[in-house]
Amino acid sequence: MALREYATLGCGCEWSELCGLVRRWPLSGLEERRLSAYHCAGGKCMRSVIETTLLVGIVAAGAFSQGQGHPEIAPANPNLVPQDFTVDDIPISIKLPFKLFVNGKPHPAGWHIHEGSTMWLGVPNRGMYILSVMPRAGEDFHKAGAIRNDVISFQDGGNRYEIRTSGPILGADRAWNLYVEHLPKMEMKGPLFGVDRLGSCTLR
Repeated sequence: MALREYATLGCGCEWSELCGLVRRWPLSGLEERRLSAYHCAGGKCMRSVIETTLLVGIVAAGAFSQGQGHPEIAPANPNLVPQDFTVDDIPISIKLPFKLFVNGKPHPAGWHIHEGSTMWLGVPNRGMYILSVMPRAGEDFHKAGAIRNDVISFQDGGNRYEIRTSGPILGADRAWNLYVEHLPKMEMKGPLFGVDRLGSCTLR
């Protein structure tokens, strides 16, 4: 219905005008009887009836239009095999570039970012540090640091390590405990930081 027609009816219209409007805006039998009953009640009651009728029509039209474009909801894929959820299934994000600091001094470092959430840092003459946001059963992890927004930091043997990345690691403005396992026999030629799944060939 045009806004001009609504304004005219709201100010008090003739019944013949209303009948013409009803023919252009289909109503149920109940709504037509309601309009007839209020015909003699004056413009104020007629305005309320028309507003109610319009509201019903608009809501119905909106519901109809929303139902037209919805895609078909597919059933579950039977080929997907369920597995137990592990800490490596936690969505972790390492945004490059990053900077490594050892005892407050910057050090160049390479990177190896793969699928998983187990982080690690290889330092020449100090072996490898495996970093986890949760303790691992059966592994020698201990709480030694934290993740604060986009920075990973931990301490070991009197040395402080800090990895500053380019974006939130586990949620913006969040802080998490960091558990560390030191593997001194896993030597590397140069500083290397990475992400992988615990148990991959990189970490074991």
